[in-house]
Amino acid sequence: TQTEISKEISSCLFNLTLNRSHRVTIAEAAMSELVVLAEGNDLDTIRLSVGAIGNLAEEIDTHPIILSICAQNVVLLRLSHPSIDVNREATRACANLLSSKEVCAHFIVHGVDDLAVVSSSTTCEECCYYSVLSFRKLCLAQNAHQALIEKALRSIIGLLRLQDLKTRKHAAAILRDLSASCFETSIFL
Repeated sequence: TQTEISKEISSCLFNLTLNRSHRVTIAEAAMSELVVLAEGNDLDTIRLSVGAIGNLAEEIDTHPIILSICAQNVVLLRLSHPSIDVNREATRACANLLSSKEVCAHFIVHGVDDLAVVSSSTTCEECCYYSVLSFRKLCLAQNAHQALIEKALRSIIGLLRLQDLKTRKHAAAILRDLSASCFETSIFL
């Protein structure tokens, strides 16, 4: 069936993207197909396709390709998927994509809300970690501070209560950076 074929393709592409040495070539050849697969209905196909995009996003040289095809939009779309496994892959892909300034601008407008929802509504430690890592990377951009305060502050504070020390440290660092910015800008006035 088509579902089985899509699942097999997404599985193969996911496995191929584990090899760092060919990621740019794979992104050029397969990014459009990964987006189509990630937009599908089969849980495994979605998870593996979004995971493959996340793997490719570990290599910053793939980011222009990802942006040119607007693959970041399907990643953001999948943040609201009901499956924790899909959420985990989507939050990981976000954290990897946010290593690029070009991606940060898009996420400030379109991604902070979805990341805040995932981080405050899940019990998955990995989703929380990747969400806080995304917030941390966004926090490096001064122009993201207002969006983080308005849309994600409650979630960031919630992440401080988790057991995972790495997540709590990142959340505390975000609060530190946001509080320091209030003396540098007028966003709080």
